[in-house]
Amino acid sequence: MDVILTISESDCSAGNGVQGDLKTFEAFGVFGTSVVTGVTAQNTVGIIQMLALESHIIKSQIDAVMNDFDVKAIKIGMFFSKKIIIEIKEFLKELNRDIPIIIDPIINLKTSSKLLNTDAIKELIELFKFATVITPNSDEFKDLFKNISSATKFSKENNVSILIKNLTNPKTGEAIDALIKGEQVVDFKTERLQTTNTYGTGCAFSAAITALLGKGKNIDESVFIAKKFIYHAIKNGPQIGYGNGPINYKKGVAEIEEYM
Repeated sequence: MDVILTISESDCSAGNGVQGDLKTFEAFGVFGTSVVTGVTAQNTVGIIQMLALESHIIKSQIDAVMNDFDVKAIKIGMFFSKKIIIEIKEFLKELNRDIPIIIDPIINLKTSSKLLNTDAIKELIELFKFATVITPNSDEFKDLFKNISSATKFSKENNVSILIKNLTNPKTGEAIDALIKGEQVVDFKTERLQTTNTYGTGCAFSAAITALLGKGKNIDESVFIAKKFIYHAIKNGPQIGYGNGPINYKKGVAEIEEYM
């Protein structure tokens, strides 16, 4: 069984972060391992409190996993601080570059407040140079790259693909995710669902891409399949929680068996 690693925050309501990633990995038939960068008290309504872990314990978790497992792909999510970003960058410097690295940068919180300051964001952009795919949502993309032109330049210079999540076609209303690969931009489209079952969708989408890359799919295949997975996972949400409810991981995968 392929082993996949997620490096992210703990979410007690299990829709985001490490818990959401592990559910996604399980649904895709891979063995998920995890490194916790911090603890959050959050639910479908919002984030209540957060606590970052010390960088030395993050390093110890990484060493524990990497020394025992043949990890096929790594997803990296919430960093909390510049110090943690630097710790992870030191890890990636020594890593076999054949291992796909997916970075899902969490910059803005549900409260619309910034998680990372300007210095940390600059360090994060340096970290991107070690990635295979970066998966910002549309708001994070603007903070990081400003526009398609600068993102295309970064992608081409560093051989990094950039997937902009959660765009909308202004004419049709379709949900679009745009994959930038150098000067090429490929759109992946689905119907925009009218639902509140969207909690953890960004994490799960990126985690699905990670699992698929770890199983040997290429980037285009992984995004295409992950896009269909997240559509069905949202469509079949379990209708729980008082806010934006979580998705249905198993049903999402069950609906795309023909692509697996």
